[in-house]
Amino acid sequence: MRIFPVFLFVLLTPAMGIAQRINFDSVIVPLDTIAIDFREYLVQLAWMNNPENAVAQRESKIVQLQSANTRKEWMRDIGLSINVNEANIESFGQPLTEANSFFPRWNFALGISPYNIFTQPTKNKISREREMVARMAIDERMLTTRRETLLAYERFKAANESLSFRAIFEKDAYNNYLLVKQLYEKDELTFQDYSAASGAYFQAQEMRQKSDIEVRLAQYDLEALIGVRWEHVQHPAKNPQ
Repeated sequence: MRIFPVFLFVLLTPAMGIAQRINFDSVIVPLDTIAIDFREYLVQLAWMNNPENAVAQRESKIVQLQSANTRKEWMRDIGLSINVNEANIESFGQPLTEANSFFPRWNFALGISPYNIFTQPTKNKISREREMVARMAIDERMLTTRRETLLAYERFKAANESLSFRAIFEKDAYNNYLLVKQLYEKDELTFQDYSAASGAYFQAQEMRQKSDIEVRLAQYDLEALIGVRWEHVQHPAKNPQ
């Protein structure tokens, strides 16, 4: 009774083990397509403005051009030469005589390199492999660009959120400090109360300043990737920071 389920499991196991391959066309939204999602728009900017990405694409183009030349190399080793027989040089326009009737007026020679011709298929395979390597280098740059851009954006967002919270804490600590100061001046609170409120306020102020620096550093990292200053990024879905 259990034979069929076991057989079905064995039959489906190879299909279940097939890994999902990446569709690199979807890693980065094509530059001629409007990216609705703001994150995808940032990835587009990073791909378009990073010189390393342009270098990878140009290197791939160079490899393609070299491959095109390689496929024609067999023609380079085929040579055809034509020359006039020396015995007939002075007889142009004259009837043949016994002196030159045994020598052809034109000599033809065809040169072929069998080695280069027979190795041409291997050269073509090597060229195709180099094209594949260049294409894979572009794919790797696409994955790296997407990862670094999204990570930098998330760090920038987190830094801004932290700054917002710490700004609230600073404001609350400041208001509490003013209240405690007034009560202390009226002798309703002790110096220890005043000192604690003052220390809490200055600590909150310091934390807010550190958070402000973290925001600027995260912004610089993001701008270095997308190639555009943050305030110049224009997209309808851009969140106010």
